[in-house]
Amino acid sequence: MYAEEELMGEIRELLGGELFEMYERAFREYHYYFDTTNYIVLNVYNFNDHGSIHVLLTTRRALELLRILKKFGIQTTAEKLGKPFRWSKFIVAFGALFHDIGNMIHRSPHYQFSVFLAEPIIEKLVSEFEKEDSLLLKALTLSAIYTHDEAVPCTTIEGSLVTMADGCDMEEGRSRLVHKKDKVDIHAGFGPRHMKKLKCLKILNFLSHSPIWKLYGGHAFDNSNFMHTT
Repeated sequence: MYAEEELMGEIRELLGGELFEMYERAFREYHYYFDTTNYIVLNVYNFNDHGSIHVLLTTRRALELLRILKKFGIQTTAEKLGKPFRWSKFIVAFGALFHDIGNMIHRSPHYQFSVFLAEPIIEKLVSEFEKEDSLLLKALTLSAIYTHDEAVPCTTIEGSLVTMADGCDMEEGRSRLVHKKDKVDIHAGFGPRHMKKLKCLKILNFLSHSPIWKLYGGHAFDNSNFMHTT
């Protein structure tokens, strides 16, 4: 359904220049992280794909969402802190790339293990990308990794985009393995109609409970009958 090189080409258009070169190099260098994560997820947890294609899809979709925000003039968290937009691209790209690697240690709480494993990698990348306020950039990127799980409230725009992009990887043929019987979440297998509803439910439910949503004047979302509508 998807190929690495095809997705890389799309990410190149969204990132561009030096940042894409860093992203591609990191993807190649740590590809075995994604392979090992996926092997454990598929064969130990019996979940759906969490490997290289998943992280590339998550990156592409998060960057597409970031581009939409930019188009409509919505400031990112990095911009609100007085930093350039390229910071937001960095946070989203590398937050998405390394968000799931903690699964190779344990599923619960994998997002904490992802931060643990990604920290020295992000440290190295940040030192190459930014000389001033490098600790802040590192913290924001690790935050995007930590908050990608549904159980953790997002505190940044960039982290919110990674969370939504992660939840959108539910197309038929992608979410192909049963997670838990009768359990409805991003790891269960559905047809197109259920996938579309669940995608909307995840995004709306996530947004309505996020501090970011409230910051922009959003109201709580009632999902009680959402999955039962046509």
